[in-house]
Amino acid sequence: MADRRHGERAARLVAYEAAWRYDQSDAAARTAAAALSKYTGAAMVQQVADTTMQLFGGAGYSRDLPIERIWRETRVVRILDGTSEIMRQIIARNAFRNHQRRNAPI
Repeated sequence: MADRRHGERAARLVAYEAAWRYDQSDAAARTAAAALSKYTGAAMVQQVADTTMQLFGGAGYSRDLPIERIWRETRVVRILDGTSEIMRQIIARNAFRNHQRRNAPI
């Protein structure tokens, strides 16, 4: 339970930073912050949906309960507007770029 709360806080803080970066002028930092926000938020939503599906067991797969639809929709969130793998590539590219900038010879 505590891990999920920390994950929810992390996703919220990352979204706040992405919004702040959007107000700034650096396009690369904006893109990376948006990718991190989407990746973190989608992973958190998927984790909550998976845990809920586990709690409901086999009944969670029936169309009688809303968790079945929610679980399917959370899977789609990780695919639309760029898969999680693409988001990780964007995040890594930005981190590598920042590392090179900081460690460039003077």
